[in-house]
Amino acid sequence: MSDPRVRRCFTAALGTAFLALLSSTAWAQRDLSRWEDMFSQDASPLRMRYGATSYAEEKVRGQDNDFSLVQQDFSASARVYTDDHDEVWLQGGMRFQEIRTQTVLPDTGAPFPDDLWDVHVGVTYKYLIDRDSSVGGSVSVGSASDHPFNSNQEMVESIMVFYRMPAGDRDAWLFFIGYSNNREYANSYPIPGVEYFYNPSREFHAMVGFPMESLEWRPTEDFTFTVRYSLIHNIHAQATYRLAEPLRVYAGFDWNTQGYLLVDRPDPKDRFFYDEKRVKAGVKVTLVDGLVFDLGGGFAFDRSYWESQHGLRQKFDRVDIDSGLYALATLEFRLGRSEERRKAKPENPQEEKD
Repeated sequence: MSDPRVRRCFTAALGTAFLALLSSTAWAQRDLSRWEDMFSQDASPLRMRYGATSYAEEKVRGQDNDFSLVQQDFSASARVYTDDHDEVWLQGGMRFQEIRTQTVLPDTGAPFPDDLWDVHVGVTYKYLIDRDSSVGGSVSVGSASDHPFNSNQEMVESIMVFYRMPAGDRDAWLFFIGYSNNREYANSYPIPGVEYFYNPSREFHAMVGFPMESLEWRPTEDFTFTVRYSLIHNIHAQATYRLAEPLRVYAGFDWNTQGYLLVDRPDPKDRFFYDEKRVKAGVKVTLVDGLVFDLGGGFAFDRSYWESQHGLRQKFDRVDIDSGLYALATLEFRLGRSEERRKAKPENPQEEKD
């Protein structure tokens, strides 16, 4: 597979599969754009995304109180410098949970937070050794709390350095080491990772290694199935079907965990977690080139908040929310993405089968 046009197809596919997985990782939950800027070789130079999710009012188990939640998410990334070998990106993002309840945290007796924020900014540098190899790093700082930036005790930092190298014409190795003070496992410790990207065809892509796994399968031109997992409570599966341009429908399952640093937590090492599972379905419509509107909803269950130093052990102040319906709407813009994909697509249909 020496034709550069076909090579670009697998380069883009590799980056897409990796980015889809990273949306579920503990490091990437705060800013997916940061990962795309580091590892994708066809990243859009400007991306913005806004989403809102509204949950139906439900009962709090064990307390005679109702619980309602609206979550808003925003992220943006822009390439601010590029030449033959160097790229510099700036990223920023925000997640905001607006909560209405009279619930109290059962062990400490503190009132349940009215708001939970996760605000962050970051910078990424990537050095392109050649078309298929790169090295670089990223730094992100912010605050995840009910009162963000109240003090340095509510600050969240993450650092990563990486090296990406090709393995044959279609595959690649990724080596990295990352630090974060807000993840489910090995919190505040540097963790190494290694991943292998397996791309036998344009229809099938997989990534295996530590700490993430993913698979993308496209049995027909209109149908795509993806599944991905990352430590510890992050699982995503989705099937998407293109009815006709610009309309796609999808259905899937998500298991997500979020972490916050409450201002009045008993111990500075304690973190406040939110964990949920949900089934979903929806429709995506391309409004104009690069602008996609996503409207969906589903059923959220196993919803709970708790405090812990380790995410899994010694939980306290646990609050369980009854299962219920939710609705979501998302608007995403990617500058130049569609044009890049058209350029990457082989002109000879026979090449797609190689």
